[in-house]
Amino acid sequence: MELTPAHLRYLLAIYEVSQTHLDISSRSIAEKLGVTKPSVVRVMNLLMERGMIVKEYYGKIYLTDRGIFVAREVRKQLDEVLAHFPPVEAELTDEERLTAALALTAALPERVFTGRYDQLMDLAMAAAQQACDEGWQKALKAHQAAWHERWEMADVQIEGDDSAQQGIHFNLFQLLSTYTGSDARLNIGPKGYTGERFGGSTYWDTEAYCLPVFLAIRGADTARQLLLYRYHHLEAAKRNAANLGMPGALYPVSTINGSECHNEWEVAFEGIHRNAAIVHAIFEYTMYTGDETYLLGEGVEVMAEIAKFWVGRVHFNQRTQKYMIFGVNEYENNVNNNWYTNRMAAWCLEYFVETCAKLDDDRLEALQITPDDLKHMQDIADRMYYPDDRGLGIFPQHDAFLDKDLRPASDIPAEERPIYMHWSWDRILRSGYIKQPDVLMGLYFLNHVYDTETLRRNFDFYAPLTLHESGLSPCIHSIMAAQLGEKDLAVAMYKRTARYDLDNINQDSQDGLHITSMSGSWLAIAKGFAGMRTLGGLRFKPFLPDCWNGYSYKFNYRGRIIELRVKPKGVTLTLISGEPISVTIYGHPYELEDVLTVPLEG
Repeated sequence: MELTPAHLRYLLAIYEVSQTHLDISSRSIAEKLGVTKPSVVRVMNLLMERGMIVKEYYGKIYLTDRGIFVAREVRKQLDEVLAHFPPVEAELTDEERLTAALALTAALPERVFTGRYDQLMDLAMAAAQQACDEGWQKALKAHQAAWHERWEMADVQIEGDDSAQQGIHFNLFQLLSTYTGSDARLNIGPKGYTGERFGGSTYWDTEAYCLPVFLAIRGADTARQLLLYRYHHLEAAKRNAANLGMPGALYPVSTINGSECHNEWEVAFEGIHRNAAIVHAIFEYTMYTGDETYLLGEGVEVMAEIAKFWVGRVHFNQRTQKYMIFGVNEYENNVNNNWYTNRMAAWCLEYFVETCAKLDDDRLEALQITPDDLKHMQDIADRMYYPDDRGLGIFPQHDAFLDKDLRPASDIPAEERPIYMHWSWDRILRSGYIKQPDVLMGLYFLNHVYDTETLRRNFDFYAPLTLHESGLSPCIHSIMAAQLGEKDLAVAMYKRTARYDLDNINQDSQDGLHITSMSGSWLAIAKGFAGMRTLGGLRFKPFLPDCWNGYSYKFNYRGRIIELRVKPKGVTLTLISGEPISVTIYGHPYELEDVLTVPLEG
């Protein structure tokens, strides 16, 4: 692993502590930087590999001559940059000035560089020199202009609830600071640039949560870059599948270069539902944009290899005459027929077969797909096995889930939450508690397939069992609660996702912010409160929380910029730019040509 600015920050901290303390330990560095001790230990190991520090018995840390030289050079360069701060900064402490410099650098979108590691320093230093030559005021104006352009499109306004407004402003700022869409080789790590947990790797969070948001607030070109990221990793995904003895492609749980980086075999080998999130992102992009260019180009290549994987991963049960899958979810290992995994695998195959009907014979041959392959894939989709309980009228999470001791999450004492910090994994895996939506995640993805009563029965059953010990969890519950008319619960879950890090709800924000989860606050408002749907046309079913006086947001949609504003007196859609478009509000069709206002219902 190459040294990053974050690693150099640790090196600087060691150097600065060494100026006043003879004994340096992981604990003292963790306290200085406000991070956890395990985070310090990981960086220490890297610095030792680079010959910058040595660690002796009893945990004492010493800088080598090389480490001292590098730390002094970094300090010198930072001081040169800090010298260009306006006079008001002069009263800050060294640590505050360093933090301010790092924050300013991270906040300038035009100062983010990609390329070979040996090129990045030259690019960054050239930009820093240009900023110094041009002066503070010009750099500030460029910074303000870049942020105005992003914020003008992305901002969400909430009236009457400062806490809710602060939450989504904070989250949108972090998302826009993390990803620009300028380079298809880059993606969105769960912690972004705010912490080193997960190592900057990409997870399925991007496709499931972030892509729909960037599609709306930054446009189709930016979202397409996220799709291309996975396309460029297709060969690596095929190698991942081959390593398991499977055909096709298995996209990794965690990756930087396409290869699997996750260190837990149960998740890396069996958490295969992430393949479905990749395909659903292609589906969502296509339905939202109305453009099948990516679907029928790079997209179908990805879908073909994922379909081949599902064909190899299922097995046919002679007794039931059904196809089955063994898999996992977040708080359970080695379960049979996880409903979410089975259902999404079947949907992936259905969508691929449907897409192949639009391809000619030459294209199918290039994909190495035969008519018999398509027939077999459709048979798997038609005869996929799903756990069932007619009495409860729900989709059991897996074959043995209803045999567990099922108790509501509210039974757990507050001092034992989150349970992964207080319980043994044996106890967690035997429990019936759900870390984040599982069955409900499938119903969120396939919301257009199931009727309201099916959604309600499953939501009412699983919501009390869900711990929300993942930042990805509460927004899905907010969206589904809004759809089912549970307005107070929808607002509560929105606030949980919007303020997940501001209030350190899961007691782990010190390891880095939950960047990918932050997209959930926008999704909760747009897909939840506004009831925005884009399958089969642009549709809305808004409600206004009792504790709010109004809310509004803008979004890109098929070459248009549209604003939705919800107030007690009505729902207003404004066509800011682009051609007129048909919309549906509360089930009634309208033509949006300029400004359209209808009464608020519910």
